[in-house]
Amino acid sequence: MSIAEVAAPRVLLACDQLIRYEIGLAQGLRACGFRPILLGRDHDLAFGGEPGAMRRYLESRLGAEQPFVSVPGRVRDPQGWMALPRIRRDIRQRNPDVTHVQYC
Repeated sequence: MSIAEVAAPRVLLACDQLIRYEIGLAQGLRACGFRPILLGRDHDLAFGGEPGAMRRYLESRLGAEQPFVSVPGRVRDPQGWMALPRIRRDIRQRNPDVTHVQYC
């Protein structure tokens, strides 16, 4: 049985600083029939701190409809920890079949 014969698998791609890599991986997965869901920080550090740059890059590569679960703040920021229940609900509702975590 091929991927085309079953529902497209949902893949949760999680990362912090490597958003360009994550977006490229999502492009490749989409091309192979998968449905990527991105999980990452809401900051623009990988884009020189320019406000909104990460979102613009994401939308230019994957479109505005691409699911992106946003984690606010930085790792030690309490705001991010307070958002964990919302993030968990969002991920659970999207029901990924596979999770890939990219850490460096």
